[in-house]
Amino acid sequence: MLDDQPAQYRIGAISRLSGVPISTLRVWERRYGAFAPDKSAGRHRLYRGADVERAALLRTLTDLGYGIGTLVGQSTAALQALTQHDATRRGASGPAARSLMLVGSGLRSRLAAMRHRFGHVLEGVTVIKAQPRSDTAIDQIDAQSDACLIALPSLQGESLEMLRRLRERTGARRVGVLYAFAQDRVVTALKRDGFSVQREPLSIAGFADWLRELLQPQTPPVAPAASLPGAAVPARRYSDEMLHRFVAQVDTIRCECPRHLAELVMLLSNFEQYSQDCMNRDDRDAQLHTQLGRVAGSARAMLEDALTRVAEHEGVELDAADRTRPWAPNDQPREEDEGSQP
Repeated sequence: MLDDQPAQYRIGAISRLSGVPISTLRVWERRYGAFAPDKSAGRHRLYRGADVERAALLRTLTDLGYGIGTLVGQSTAALQALTQHDATRRGASGPAARSLMLVGSGLRSRLAAMRHRFGHVLEGVTVIKAQPRSDTAIDQIDAQSDACLIALPSLQGESLEMLRRLRERTGARRVGVLYAFAQDRVVTALKRDGFSVQREPLSIAGFADWLRELLQPQTPPVAPAASLPGAAVPARRYSDEMLHRFVAQVDTIRCECPRHLAELVMLLSNFEQYSQDCMNRDDRDAQLHTQLGRVAGSARAMLEDALTRVAEHEGVELDAADRTRPWAPNDQPREEDEGSQP
């Protein structure tokens, strides 16, 4: 059991193995109590093997849109179940891969190293017919698979045609290519042709995430209703006062994405209003300004969605701003804010 292992990992090792930045691990621990490390004689934090798996699961789920505050109170088993449930839900857009072919040296040992922490990624998947020499055995492959993973030391101009032959011979719906060195034009061509491409070095957690994406079909993004012709632009969700208060709440967070997102929402809202108020010389001007307003409104609505996700991730309530009087730039703390009696 990973929980029974002694605490022996420093935070840098946890970061490398899980793929979670050190700064994020510290925030999750300090603010949300996600981990409870031991202390060494030198007062260094020491983590267990179970913390590696837990950090990787938290990373996967927060990347999928779950708020960290809703996850930290759950057991590792519950996080694994939630990850699997989400993968099953997203798989509704198409069948998940039930077989995986490995082509190239080193892939089988990498899967073995991954299994004890990320074994759930391969649940129900049959790994078949690993080929030892990827660069010479393509035309000898006679097995079929849902997905294929190939490791190559380098990608050259002729690699694209070779990988197309691999996809055709295996019948794989999804092919992942792991490489060490390549020409940019070849990598770009592979991505355009539908291949999933990753460059070495790749951490165990990064490899597991990539494999999960390869085996589970992704739900195609749905265009926001506001971007569709004739659709109504959603009303503004957050006022400037709410956004100012939100920025004040997240001002202590090292990452400045929340502040920048809030500023972009305000700028787009202002331009949306400006387009409505702009003077029209004729009907063509009116049509142009209407279109500009719709585009700005659509972009604003999309960024509001992103801001909502950021707020959930940071555990900050965006709508808390409207529970008090509107904020103004020259506001001073009220007496009750200072702790005095009314």
